[in-house]
Amino acid sequence: MGNFFEKCGKNHIVRFRATVKSEMNHKMEGDGSLLKFLVFILIPVTLVVLAIFIEGLLELYKLKREEENSLAREGMEGYLDQQFGYKKVRVFKKIYDAEGAVRYMVYLPSYEWFKAPNYQWYEVFSTEQGYKHCEIER
Repeated sequence: MGNFFEKCGKNHIVRFRATVKSEMNHKMEGDGSLLKFLVFILIPVTLVVLAIFIEGLLELYKLKREEENSLAREGMEGYLDQQFGYKKVRVFKKIYDAEGAVRYMVYLPSYEWFKAPNYQWYEVFSTEQGYKHCEIER
């Protein structure tokens, strides 16, 4: 038997290699239908569904905030909301006086940039006509 190169010739082997490589590249590349499907259909659909979901979450959060703000609270909390704004003041301490009446010490924080907050202190108490408040001097 002779040498394989002698029988077939070099040109024939080079052509055979080129043919095999081109067929392998064609099989590896495919027609790209899966990639086209991902890029042009799945990704935009996913983004649209995600946008709808986020919009729904924001709408629910907005409705929850509006519901909290429209809630009419009664008693001392309602009085504080009317005087100072919704949940602006915080109750610090509940005090019982000698007559057994309940008084509340509340504070109103005011914030400024790069400064410690300032607090205004108030005493809130009930009367026959409703609630009253007076500022506490420090």
